[in-house]
Amino acid sequence: MFGKKYFSFGNEIEIERFLNFKAIIFDFSDEKNEESIGQICALLRSIQNRQIPFVFILLKESTKIERLIYLEFGATLVFDQETETQTPSPEEEITLVDTVYYENLTPGREYTVKGILMDKATNKPLLIDGKKVEAETTFTAEKSTGEVEVLFTFKAKDLAGKEVVAFENLYADGREVATHSDINDPSQTVKFLTPKMKSSATDQAGNKEITPEKQNKIVDTVDCSDLIPGKEYTMDGTLMDKSTGKPILVNGEEVHGKTTFISTNSTEVVEVLFDLDASELAGKEVVVYEILSRNGKQVITHEDIDDLDQTVKFVDVPAPEIPQKPDQPEKRSGILPKTGYIYSVGGTILGAILLVLSVLFYLRKKRQNSTY
Repeated sequence: MFGKKYFSFGNEIEIERFLNFKAIIFDFSDEKNEESIGQICALLRSIQNRQIPFVFILLKESTKIERLIYLEFGATLVFDQETETQTPSPEEEITLVDTVYYENLTPGREYTVKGILMDKATNKPLLIDGKKVEAETTFTAEKSTGEVEVLFTFKAKDLAGKEVVAFENLYADGREVATHSDINDPSQTVKFLTPKMKSSATDQAGNKEITPEKQNKIVDTVDCSDLIPGKEYTMDGTLMDKSTGKPILVNGEEVHGKTTFISTNSTEVVEVLFDLDASELAGKEVVVYEILSRNGKQVITHEDIDDLDQTVKFVDVPAPEIPQKPDQPEKRSGILPKTGYIYSVGGTILGAILLVLSVLFYLRKKRQNSTY
């Protein structure tokens, strides 16, 4: 079968003129696409006279991966086990599948494939926690040609944007019989996504300064990028006290928010809501921390205590003004006259005395005149 035909979209197409190619196309697309067949044929023609041990094709119009493989040992395909892509997410733990295609082995004989992951940027072994990432598979060849998988399981949370290449060696009876170690082979390479988050925290009205009340709500709007479409993610948030760098405590408990969503695109905008009693938080600056995870594994964090976009402030509420009593007049000994009253009474008494004296003087004068 190999070298006689290739199989694509369910059709067998004769390629006798390409007999020097021992190739098979594994097609996982959902519908026929004549343009894709034409592209593959054009590629076969372009490499007809070249010594290319392996070709990997990812057609944009396909719903899954299509593979063109030149069958000899060393033809490999490395992909993420869950997503079946060569662009895995840098998560707390992932498994890469290294599919090794071989030929010219002895049926019934036991072989071991040993693999190691390489950092493409340095062409040196990839180190995770100071250790190399290695794996091996022992198998008994049923036929002279076939395939075997080598699984690499490791922590990848610090590998965003990094390209990793799988090298393999084949052993029989403890002797190396074949090797495949091409740092520039795209089929042996995966490139980790670079998920990012940018967020903005406000109250429901979009304010950064909030009046502390018994029932407050903080809305954290998070813009995520470089996600895996169709996968479920969880965003967890925690409110932090900017002055201490520790979680805010309300009634002795931390304040958390959480939302779960399915990414329809590589970019998504989600909201995380925090309900809290902020009546005792006047004057506090609060910062929102976020953790994005998938399948219970951490993907990326956004924890910057100095990020102003993630910060809201509960403003001080001024104390209500208490009306002041008017100043009391200074107390003196004795009875103080009341303005406008004591003077009018005194004037009346004085007038009466003067009137009595005048009458007495008149009577006395009159008596004296009558005597004379």
